Amino acid sequence: MPTLSAAGRYERLTERRSPFLERARDAARVTLPFLIRDNDGPPTGSDQYETPFQSVGARGVNNLAAKLLLALFPPGSAFFRMQIDPSVAAEIVASGDEGAFEEIETGLVLYENLIMSKFEGSNARPVLNQTLKHLIVAGNALLQTLKDGRLKMHPLGDYVVSRDNEGTVLEIIFREGFSRESLPEAARDIVASTPNEEDVDADNIWVYTRAYRDSGAKVWSSYQEVEGVEIPDTRFRTRLDTPPYLPLRWNVADGEDYGRGQAEEYLGDLESLESLSQSIVEFSAAAAKIIFMVDETGVTEKRDIEYAESGEIVDGRSQDVSVLQLEKFNDFRVAKETQA
Repeated sequence: MPTLSAAGRYERLTERRSPFLERARDAARVTLPFLIRDNDGPPTGSDQYETPFQSVGARGVNNLAAKLLLALFPPGSAFFRMQIDPSVAAEIVASGDEGAFEEIETGLVLYENLIMSKFEGSNARPVLNQTLKHLIVAGNALLQTLKDGRLKMHPLGDYVVSRDNEGTVLEIIFREGFSRESLPEAARDIVASTPNEEDVDADNIWVYTRAYRDSGAKVWSSYQEVEGVEIPDTRFRTRLDTPPYLPLRWNVADGEDYGRGQAEEYLGDLESLESLSQSIVEFSAAAAKIIFMVDETGVTEKRDIEYAESGEIVDGRSQDVSVLQLEKFNDFRVAKETQA
């Protein structure tokens, strides 16, 4: 057991996560800003994000995620194949029962169909699609299998991970924000009994889940805590080859706990495109503004020009009226050609 609480251990590991999180935020700002929150607080649903001036990054992420989802999990067909183990097949051949092959293969096909039926009836596809977007942009995502078989994805800003030099996961800690009413009863009792209970934000209570490799027992151990106190009946163990949490990475670099996204490889181009697009849009808005200028020494009245209807005849002289022009077309043509 660690000397630090799960929350304290989480805060300590955030230092190693910080550069990857900041890089992910930079990539999200020019692609899909809502993927990575700009603050470390809980999602409120009212967070405001700046809309990019271009949609190339967003279209690229959405198209790549959709194609990957179709390639990995094609609809209408199984994305895996169950086959007879070679050792079992050898035993069947040795026994001379050739009809057993057909019976076993039929059972395996039925089992495949059962698994695919459950997969298609679950929330797997939308969660996996969101997971792929996070991997493309942020390079990291934590996928959790819930007790009822459903999937849940945690963004990089809400979890930390520790790996050894070979990339083997040693520890995972993630947090989830709850309101007091939505907390499990055992966690609610802990919050109510804390000395600073009156200072606890009723709408933002963090519940931390810590999973770590128990090298002695060669299993994954996991538990939850709130306000620094372990929640009763949340501790459990599972085999190393069936972990309930998968910290996924897109690009892997030796010695790093976190991955790097596909968007990071093109971040320079995306940021340049964003800057050029902003300049062109702002120039277009300024150029579209129509301002008439009337010579004060002329015979044309400004009031006549301001209130004249289309096709109406007014007294005046055309030389007295001009339109404000922006003599910047050639300069911004360079920006447009660079953008293309």
